[in-house]
Amino acid sequence: MSFKYKIEKIFTFAYAHALDLHYDSSCNNIHGHNAKVIVILKSNKLNRNNMILDFNDLKIYMNKILKPMDHSFILSLKNTDIEFIKQKRQKIYLFPFYQTTAENFAKHICDKLEHQILKNHNNINIEIKFYETVNNAASYRNDC
Repeated sequence: MSFKYKIEKIFTFAYAHALDLHYDSSCNNIHGHNAKVIVILKSNKLNRNNMILDFNDLKIYMNKILKPMDHSFILSLKNTDIEFIKQKRQKIYLFPFYQTTAENFAKHICDKLEHQILKNHNNINIEIKFYETVNNAASYRNDC
């Protein structure tokens, strides 16, 4: 679907995680990333202020989503080692997917942002581009 209007805003946060891959990989070890998240909003209509969405409102919505993850250990809800991490008194974010992959981060952020936006705004298509490194990114969009 083609849209007449598009805005983008960039956010960053730092996190640590470990994957549980079914093959030998250094990503199975605890490691960290400085993530970049690009939020892309598209619409065929503008609101009464002639915007898709005020950039400041987008910043407020995204801060609610990203602040709990920033400088956290991202732990899958299915991970059984939660107690070990809690004993170390580390900031933990419980991730609702089995793997903390870039693809799942993009979907998770998109779903949470969609919930925030659709409370007050209609007909906005959301796409999240999640960079776990400067060279590696995954995207997810909500197809309104």
